[in-house]
Amino acid sequence: MVFRILELIPDCKQSSFKVFPRLRKIMKLPLRISPCPIIDSVIETRFETGLPDDAIFGLFFGQFRSDFPRFEKLPVAQLPDEVKQNDPNLRFSPYFQARSEGFVLRVGPRVISLSNPGDYVGWEKYFSKFKKLFANFNRLEVEKKFCRVGVRYIDHFKFDIFPRIKMKISLEDRELAEIPKAFSCQLNRSGISSNLQIANNVALVIEDKTASGGSIIDIDSFIEFQENSTPEQILQTIETCHRIDKEHFFSLLNEDFLAQLCPEYAP
Repeated sequence: MVFRILELIPDCKQSSFKVFPRLRKIMKLPLRISPCPIIDSVIETRFETGLPDDAIFGLFFGQFRSDFPRFEKLPVAQLPDEVKQNDPNLRFSPYFQARSEGFVLRVGPRVISLSNPGDYVGWEKYFSKFKKLFANFNRLEVEKKFCRVGVRYIDHFKFDIFPRIKMKISLEDRELAEIPKAFSCQLNRSGISSNLQIANNVALVIEDKTASGGSIIDIDSFIEFQENSTPEQILQTIETCHRIDKEHFFSLLNEDFLAQLCPEYAP
């Protein structure tokens, strides 16, 4: 990932706390807010093929070279093959990345992702770029099974976000007056799982630049497929993940705080 939180965020499922973000269904979502807090976003597709790793990379580079001419190795690619093949945490890791026009393409033997670190270009342009890459990927004459797709957004605020979001935290049915400054939990909606992380006083590394302070809201929405899906279904699912990401994000914000962000809505 381009983005890293340098302080660990505890998992609420492993603690004695029960964390219940007060997520409400918003019928009308803003098109954009200002200033835009998005510092990184990722669209990821995972798949399985019967090809050796080296063979799939050769096909990738040929298909993507027109848009991403220069690939560089990531640290995981330097590991011995035995380690990469036997460590389940590395199974869907990217081995190479390439940059072009504000986008970062990462590829591995079982994963393709497109990220937009830094200034966010907007969903329409972002998704259009991914669809072009995905179409090139599907032109490969390779039998593949899609097993997971996801959309992740990371928003950064220069202040403590906790007083500005809706949240209830209880222990044995008693609401706690003091809210912890970091937690994570998993939400489920419409068959889509979302890993939600919120933290204050974080240290960030974005495009090799370090920034300290403020808060992040990190929402990663995904679905794992039990059966293979068509490319059209994959794209539809990505759009659904994107919308659910937005629903969770805007449902967290207090109305007064949202109004301060100058939300723009479709006519």
